[in-house]
Amino acid sequence: TPHTKTSHRDGTGCPKCTLEHTSKIEIKIAHELKEFFEIDFGPRTVVKGKKKKWDVDILIKDLKLIIEYDGVYYHHDKVGKDREKTNDLETAGLKVCRIRETDERYDIDKITDNDIKISYKTFTKDVVNRVLKQIENICDIKIEGLKDYLKLKKPINSRAAQIYLEER
Repeated sequence: TPHTKTSHRDGTGCPKCTLEHTSKIEIKIAHELKEFFEIDFGPRTVVKGKKKKWDVDILIKDLKLIIEYDGVYYHHDKVGKDREKTNDLETAGLKVCRIRETDERYDIDKITDNDIKISYKTFTKDVVNRVLKQIENICDIKIEGLKDYLKLKKPINSRAAQIYLEER
């Protein structure tokens, strides 16, 4: 029905237009983080934990850091799986930061102190600002140029993200 094709949060339920195993917000966040870190935009990044291999949303190899975006629609009932993944990756020596999205129906709890909770209405730039500050805390580093980036009102790599999305 038209409703099922237009009512999804990303704006489309069309199988041709829907991204597989990722989301637009993940792509937008990754493109912003690319301003500061080397980011692999391969089809899916697979990382070996202690127990198994995991698909991860964003991997910053130099920091041994994984960023996971947990959209409320998909993750509201997957806390156990998210916890298992985080624990396995951390046991393997990686750091994990989850962006836990909430809405008026579901309030997804943080799994670790490294996680960030956001409203599903939060603008991409505000999410990235919080992620970058959290990366500094988690990795005990200072990100060069972060102070200037935080002053900006809009994302700086949104055009690159849009081109990437259009090519998919």
